[in-house]
Amino acid sequence: MDIFLLSRSASFKRHIKSVTSNGYKVHLLSNVDKSIQKQYENIPVFLLHASSYKKELTDIIEQIRSKQQRAIIAIATDIPELHEMLALARYQISAYFNSYMADVHYQQMLRLLGSGQTWFAPDLLAKALELAGRASARALTDDEIGRLTAREKDVTRAIARGLSNKEIASSLNISERTVKSHLTHIFEKLDIKDRTTLAIRLNATTEPEPQQSVG
Repeated sequence: MDIFLLSRSASFKRHIKSVTSNGYKVHLLSNVDKSIQKQYENIPVFLLHASSYKKELTDIIEQIRSKQQRAIIAIATDIPELHEMLALARYQISAYFNSYMADVHYQQMLRLLGSGQTWFAPDLLAKALELAGRASARALTDDEIGRLTAREKDVTRAIARGLSNKEIASSLNISERTVKSHLTHIFEKLDIKDRTTLAIRLNATTEPEPQQSVG
């Protein structure tokens, strides 16, 4: 995966190099003019350090979007804020997170972005989902919920609470591999592409909370 990094922070650049040492090519950019003109074989990932470009950030995103509509845009920020994340959502960003989150989370995020999924700071995502639950997002219908097994419903509720795969596995006493398998089936049955969309739609659903299934 090619990652095009825009940052004025030397420490952040070093951090990105350390977490992307295996399997990723990081290109340091001073501006996006030349890079966004080029056509790439694979969808390019633009990693923007928001704290370096507070005033120009949206202009840079608009530049990228105008030339590379399919580009994956990930926003790193030293101080994640809900209002900023929601404001940037209109630009169809794929990730918003703390600049210095743990290496393991960076690796997970990059894998998800590479497979067309999203990554957002968990605490902010939980707040955003609470707001989304009050908004007009299309709720899951009874027919859609009925397609899920009891265990798949347990997993969807855990996703709606913002739990990670590891936390879901622990709470349901199953393996992370099983959690991933359930998620794959859930996405297929509901025609949903990622856990963020699933959580938003489930939080807009007024389904009674049944007892947790066993096994």
